[in-house]
Amino acid sequence: MFQYYNANPLGRNVDDCAVRAISKATGKSWDKTYIELSEYARMKGITFSEIQFINEYLKERFQDFSLPKGVYTLQDFIDLDLAGTWLITMPNHITCVINSVCYDTFYPIDKYIWCAYKVK
Repeated sequence: MFQYYNANPLGRNVDDCAVRAISKATGKSWDKTYIELSEYARMKGITFSEIQFINEYLKERFQDFSLPKGVYTLQDFIDLDLAGTWLITMPNHITCVINSVCYDTFYPIDKYIWCAYKVK
């Protein structure tokens, strides 16, 4: 299932998927999440739009759910019907899934998953 979600305080549809997804998964505001990601990126000397940064950030904070990279699509993951809040990384994107519902500005159903992190 899919539910449109855009936490951008100006309602803009821009390349802020990491901020949106992490904001939704943690229940923090878009602004607070942006500041936290920016500070973490500054400490690591990397921009927070890079997937390497996102995976490092997520691995330090949440449980990594091991899946073979690039084998399962987001739809396959949703079909597992896993309870809880998940952050899912995929090529050039990250999304939030809560109790099998994808919260995002679009439904990346056919994208292959790189990593899944259990938030709650």
